[in-house]
Amino acid sequence: MDTSYSFIPHGVRGRVLVVIIVLLMTSLMYVSSRNDLRYDSFSCYGLLGAGFPASFLCDYSEGGAPIFGSNLESAERIDRADFPYFSLQGVVVDLSFYAVLILLAWFMLTYGIHRLRRKRRVEEG
Repeated sequence: MDTSYSFIPHGVRGRVLVVIIVLLMTSLMYVSSRNDLRYDSFSCYGLLGAGFPASFLCDYSEGGAPIFGSNLESAERIDRADFPYFSLQGVVVDLSFYAVLILLAWFMLTYGIHRLRRKRRVEEG
């Protein structure tokens, strides 16, 4: 039995994997904030928010919409001034959701590669 196989590589390759996962999660959160506007009772307390599966950007303002305009194209760039409008619950849920999806895809990919390699070794030997 081959015991040298590991789903998560050690050393530099493991660190590169972590960086790739963080970049993918950040990219997915950015894409979801641009495409999904809704009233969210979980993380935005019934106010307008953006993000999937939970809103992590919320419009807590009274009156105007500092983050969201009448449509997505008129939304301002997100910077330090918008920090109070981030929902901690939404950020945690979104990051967890995307991390699980990415890791599940990674495990399925590495498991499939491992099975193919093992099958080739059996056919050759």
